[in-house]
Amino acid sequence: GVSEIWGLQYHPEITYKKMVDIIKFRKDVLIKKRNRFKDEEEINNHINFIEEEIRISEKDSRMLELRNWLNIIN
Repeated sequence: GVSEIWGLQYHPEITYKKMVDIIKFRKDVLIKKRNRFKDEEEINNHINFIEEEIRISEKDSRMLELRNWLNIIN
């Protein structure tokens, strides 16, 4: 009868740096209106996590899924 379904929206075309810029630009909205973060400290912790990913990941590997998908539909 009852199912719980989860979905994931994934945008490999958006760089980690761009994500950080968007979060910083929208921080007040993300806290006060969207309730995605409880406060600025939580946003800063999330930004630090993303910046660590920038440090340890390779852009070419991150874009591989998008490139493979584009090759399939081409």
